[in-house]
Amino acid sequence: MYFTDLTHFLDAKGAIAPKIGPARRLAEFLGGVVAAASAQERGVATEPVLCRNRKCRRPITSTIAGDNAIEWVCAKCGEQGRITNWRRSFWDLSEGR
Repeated sequence: MYFTDLTHFLDAKGAIAPKIGPARRLAEFLGGVVAAASAQERGVATEPVLCRNRKCRRPITSTIAGDNAIEWVCAKCGEQGRITNWRRSFWDLSEGR
């Protein structure tokens, strides 16, 4: 299970800090998960986010937990995680943004 503080991947302006490589790909994946979960909170559909496991690449599911963290899971391969400190980020598509 991945436990992620989204701010660890952002620069001072709120953009993705890693410019290339695995950290950049992970940050882009996490941003997509945040966008999908926060849009879902408003009832807005988005493109599915695909599992980051290269052998799987199935759509993941994401929800906002009671403690405000985003929880995501791939039903196919079991990869999963929690994202905190995502509110007011560029990818936060919720009403309160």
